[in-house]
Amino acid sequence: MTNILKTLLRFCSLFSVLFPISVFAVPFSHCEPSVSVNGMLDYWHVEKGADTMAPLSKKVTNNSCKASSYYLVKVARVTDPLTQPKEHILNPKEMSQSVLAYPATLAIGPQRTGETKLVLPKGQSETLQFYRLIFNPVLPEKKYGFNVDKKELNKIKSETRMALAISTNVVVEPRHPDYTYSIERKKNTNQIQIDYRGNALLQVSVYGQCQAEKSSSKSNKNITVIPCSGKSSSFSSRIYTADVDKKNKGVKVFDLSQFKGKVNVHIKKGAKSDNHTFNISEQK
Repeated sequence: MTNILKTLLRFCSLFSVLFPISVFAVPFSHCEPSVSVNGMLDYWHVEKGADTMAPLSKKVTNNSCKASSYYLVKVARVTDPLTQPKEHILNPKEMSQSVLAYPATLAIGPQRTGETKLVLPKGQSETLQFYRLIFNPVLPEKKYGFNVDKKELNKIKSETRMALAISTNVVVEPRHPDYTYSIERKKNTNQIQIDYRGNALLQVSVYGQCQAEKSSSKSNKNITVIPCSGKSSSFSSRIYTADVDKKNKGVKVFDLSQFKGKVNVHIKKGAKSDNHTFNISEQK
């Protein structure tokens, strides 16, 4: 066994003591032959009042009433995520220098939720980082690290239906995040423009009451018309850095014509946030 693997195993052992991994029972109104994960995209950032990044918890729920699910947990680094995404599965050495998922295997019984945690052994990078956390379904064989005897394994093989792999995206805040942006309403329009010049990720939420008569405006490559249906509605978007989003280069224009009255624009900057209000006239 290499020194890297030994170091990684010692780290995992210490991590299991500090942050124990659990399998939770969850309430169900019915059973389904499927699994689910708690969120398809996480922006992993330093929480308010903290000095370092806390572990990120990801939970996988087995919705079946009868069959257990078994997974190998892998981490892939993603480059050029918005234009020509390329993925590279991290090996143990690379995980010890970037993102480590622990445990690397999950055995989840029927109507149970398993949990894996992500940690940064060497802290944050200087730039915004993109990863994909992948849960690959497998049989619980010893070669994968499961402790199941041959008799039990044969029984599982006869009863188990292999599930589909599931994955979730993780964006990691840089070590020195910059959330500098400007927001303004375009003259004589219901459009707002957000110009982001930072190095991290802005998360934008828009909510308010809807117009009775909807605008005929349609989204195009430069403007996003935010839909509003019913009495009120909400909408979420993300603004990446100019080097990541080569198309928009950190600039987004939102058309609020389908809203009326006070429209709230909430901009989340890691652990902090700003609120902006715009008044939209009701269409006659």
